[in-house]
Amino acid sequence: PPCPPSFGQTCAQKIHSAVNRMDNLLDKQEILRLLKEDQFIRDEVKRVIRQRVVAELEPLRREIVQPLTVDDIVLKMFPGAVCTVWKTNDEKGFVHGIPTEIAIDIIEHQGEKYFCDCRNVATPEDILYVVRVGKLYKQQNPDIALHCLMGVRGITPKASQMAEAANIDVIVARQK
Repeated sequence: PPCPPSFGQTCAQKIHSAVNRMDNLLDKQEILRLLKEDQFIRDEVKRVIRQRVVAELEPLRREIVQPLTVDDIVLKMFPGAVCTVWKTNDEKGFVHGIPTEIAIDIIEHQGEKYFCDCRNVATPEDILYVVRVGKLYKQQNPDIALHCLMGVRGITPKASQMAEAANIDVIVARQK
């Protein structure tokens, strides 16, 4: 049965008191004993630690894991390029296995067209997606050459091999 909140508060106060007196070996041993013997105290300590860590790390996580966008690539690598969205209805389910609408970013620069897909980390599944979308585009636009380009923050080794074999240019964005 769950412990009443007052018991949890009492335990938390005891732990807090013991932590404040960490220079006393007996308190350290008492904390270890409580953590070993009482599941409720272990869970409470985990919850408090998780709460504090998440609160302190969340701003850093948001800064590091900002989504990579086509604009990031276009502005840096293709100055003056035009970015459009190509949409099609994949009625046969060639890309996803079921009929669905496909929308991709197309960069036009110096007479060349690039299909650009952005991911934080590219996996083999992502490479297969790019290959399938590229083939679908070629089926519907046989006279237009389309280069496939991926902007990523990271790529798995297997995905890197697959991208190279499929002639997909991968741009790995560096963190600031």
